[in-house]
Amino acid sequence: MLKVQAHFGHLDLLINCVGIQREQRLLEVSEDAFDEVMQVNLKAAMFLAQAAAQAQVSAIAAGRAPGRQVHLLSVRAMLGNATGAAFVTGQVLYLDGGLTATQ
Repeated sequence: MLKVQAHFGHLDLLINCVGIQREQRLLEVSEDAFDEVMQVNLKAAMFLAQAAAQAQVSAIAAGRAPGRQVHLLSVRAMLGNATGAAFVTGQVLYLDGGLTATQ
């Protein structure tokens, strides 16, 4: 985010569409595969949102418009999937974890 601000001067929009999936059924998911999915789908998304929020707070303090964050999730977060146990878990946690809101 610092590179974006250094290059463009400010952040207008963050579009987050990060996500990976490992095609495994619930009983097949290894801890390593689960951790890898959570690392990308939750941790990366959380820290992208945090970095953008820091830029937004700075913009407000400087009297500028704060810009927006858009976080895209898969429809699988609502529908589930037999071979996407870790992926769906991460999507639902992101959706219900306080990082998303509708306006």
